Formats: sequence, C-alpha cells, structure tokens
Amino acid sequence: MVVLITGINGFIGRHLSRALLEKGYGVKGTVRSREKIVSLSEATNIYVTEDIGPTTDWSDILDNIDVIIHLAAHVHVMNKTSDNTLMEYRHVNTFGTEHLAVQAAAAGVKRMIYLSTIKVNGEMTNNKSFVEEAQPSPEDFYVL
Repeated sequence: MVVLITGINGFIGRHLSRALLEKGYGVKGTVRSREKIVSLSEATNIYVTEDIGPTTDWSDILDNIDVIIHLAAHVHVMNKTSDNTLMEYRHVNTFGTEHLAVQAAAAGVKRMIYLSTIKVNGEMTNNKSFVEEAQPSPEDFYVL
C-alpha cells in the first residue's frame, strides 16, 4: 500500500512518515519547496507543490496512491501584511483541499484522510489539556 502525505515535513508528517515506513508502507510526500525538506527518510519520494489551490495539478503525484493523508494547510499569520487573510486561508484549506479530493477520486485513490489542527480549541489552555468536549475558541481565520 502506498500512502501520500501532504505536508510531510510538518510535525505530524515527519513522525507519521517514519511510522508508516517502519510498518512497510510505501510513502510519498509533498512539501512547498525543496528548502522545506527536513530529516525525511530517503525511502520517501518527495514532490514539491509550491501552491495548493483550486488549480493545482496532482495527476503525477496521485499515480499509484492508495491513501492520502492530507496535512498540508495554510496555518500561520505571523507578520502578514495582506488585507485578504481569510481568502488566503480558503484558497489552500478549502478550495485546495476540495480540488485534491476531486482529483484523488478521479485517480482511483481509495481513501483520503484529512487532519486539521487542534488550534480550533484556541491558543492556550491555562495549564489544562485540550479535550474533545471543549467549546471551540478559535482566534483567527485558520479555523473558519
């Protein structure tokens, strides 16, 4: 079985790719740029997708993929000067994800797992753990 992990160089992606490789899965991954690749196994095929959006061509990457674990997202606002932050998030996180799902279905991918962030619960817990039953408390456009 071959798994594609989008955002493979992120915190979850790095750990997940190692675990899947140890269990004998084939792993492919995507990053935004070659400079973003950090400590990934050489057994992993890495593809650069500079922009994830409603026109991204995933066709070559989706060849022979059984499962997609979609982790890639526009997440941080740090020092942004744009007046259109909400549309920047939606370009990737909404329209880009939808477009990937449509192309995956057309390519015969059997399953797509979409993981988002715990950030929906807020920025801090006041020394308590986040729990599933917590009232969502987002503080920026990432979770809208």
